[in-house]
Amino acid sequence: MTARLGLLADDAKKALVRVAAGESDTIEGWLAYGSALNEGRSLYPDKEGDRAFGEWVDVSQLATHADGKLITRDDRAAAMWAAANPDQFAEAREAGNARTVRGIHAKWQEIDDQRKREEAAKLAEQARAKAEAAAQEEYENRKRSEEARGDEERQEYARKADDAENERVQYENETRAWQETAEAPERPKLDQKKAHVANNSGNNEWYTPAPFVEAARAVMGGFDLDPASSEIANRTVQADRIFTQDDDGLKQDWPIGRVWMNPPYAQPLMGQFADKFAAEIRKGSEGVVLVNNATETAWFQTIAAECSAICFPKTRIRFLDPDGNPGAPLQGQAIIYCGPDVDAFKEAFGAFGLVVSHG
Repeated sequence: MTARLGLLADDAKKALVRVAAGESDTIEGWLAYGSALNEGRSLYPDKEGDRAFGEWVDVSQLATHADGKLITRDDRAAAMWAAANPDQFAEAREAGNARTVRGIHAKWQEIDDQRKREEAAKLAEQARAKAEAAAQEEYENRKRSEEARGDEERQEYARKADDAENERVQYENETRAWQETAEAPERPKLDQKKAHVANNSGNNEWYTPAPFVEAARAVMGGFDLDPASSEIANRTVQADRIFTQDDDGLKQDWPIGRVWMNPPYAQPLMGQFADKFAAEIRKGSEGVVLVNNATETAWFQTIAAECSAICFPKTRIRFLDPDGNPGAPLQGQAIIYCGPDVDAFKEAFGAFGLVVSHG
């Protein structure tokens, strides 16, 4: 590996000489430079790969031109992209009048962003149509349930209405998410002083900000169980016991005690965790659950029926991704408390927003 890295460093330096040779050879030089760096990066596949790759670039003096001028991260990233994506590079080069690899990369980002917005607009319209169909189905089954003569028939239509309601909420959430992408502002230009790149890890895990967890800890004194957790989430929650996705908390026996829960919001998991949480409260557990304030849903009503108090925060909660970056929530939330110490809950959560007690 060491020998190969040495050869790649030599190739990259030769490529930088071509970059400096003049306009006719500059683009080809950047492509050769990016190709050498891409292969070097592939030799660091583990979790520490980015750091080790960066050290190799610095030690091998691949972050500066022959005249000592610094090669910016944007230039390096553009060269690596161009070498790895020749079709995209060719399309962007033909579509604009940029004469540098960095400029061609920026042009491709414009093309790619526009395509993503157009695709998101189509998906938003499809989700909206599905939400409307589910709403109609929900309405019809509610009406049939009211008109049914027997209990069994009434319950069957009510169940169908609840299923349609869950689908409607899911499609409404999808509509908002796709619409947000479709209406996203254009990517800042590279020469803007406050330019930045938003990275999407693709990870569906979102974690509760520490102030809300600490407020719940102040109410209950700690957590015996977090049934919808992960190792990363529990660094903040610090529950005595957790169930991860692999454990499947819905299939586990929950100990009677103090429960903290930020459940998965996708259906049918949301409704299933709501039912399980409510059942455990009826057995004698105390709990705080953080959910979207979808008060019209069956799962929200299931939890709220067992609660002692609810806090409706003044602002939407910006949940955190695995790297600690806050997201952009699409709706508001509710913190629901099921337990004996309503005064402690009011004191702990009153600063976040309106607290109302139940019963």
